[in-house]
Amino acid sequence: SLAIPLTFDFDFYGTTYNQVNIGTNGYISFTPSVGGGLSPWQFDSTIPDATFEVKNSFLGCYHDMNNANGEGTLTYGVVGSAPYRRFVVLFDNHSLFSCTTLKSSFQMILYETLDIMDVQIIDKETCTGWNAGRAVTGIIDQSGLFAVTPPNRNTSSWTAFQEGWRF
Repeated sequence: SLAIPLTFDFDFYGTTYNQVNIGTNGYISFTPSVGGGLSPWQFDSTIPDATFEVKNSFLGCYHDMNNANGEGTLTYGVVGSAPYRRFVVLFDNHSLFSCTTLKSSFQMILYETLDIMDVQIIDKETCTGWNAGRAVTGIIDQSGLFAVTPPNRNTSSWTAFQEGWRF
């Protein structure tokens, strides 16, 4: 996406941001220069890694989804009142690239003042026939050298249902 205002300041790895970009493959980027560009889909390295293509980002459920087929919705907005507003992004019922009968739904939340992030995975199926089914959930800094992922959610093939993680 192009830059989206948060309407509040959010600290990510020691830098304060007031806007983000949403990547159509399941992440929120804090790097304004990526706005409107292609959302990378092919990756095979685990994070942290300086060569990982998506950096300075909250990887909600980053994997290759098919956004061109008109299935699924991507919605976002700010809810709540200052100083505890939340920026919420919902990927709902997105089909996976090359496996359009398989779906992915999850929500990503940025919390004002607290500077924490939640990902709530409703369901995330796996298309092993495309990019080996790779997906990652976590956060990665601007250099790619610092990252955090939940157990068994770094770059690999995995399925998840009714699962939540806080960063």
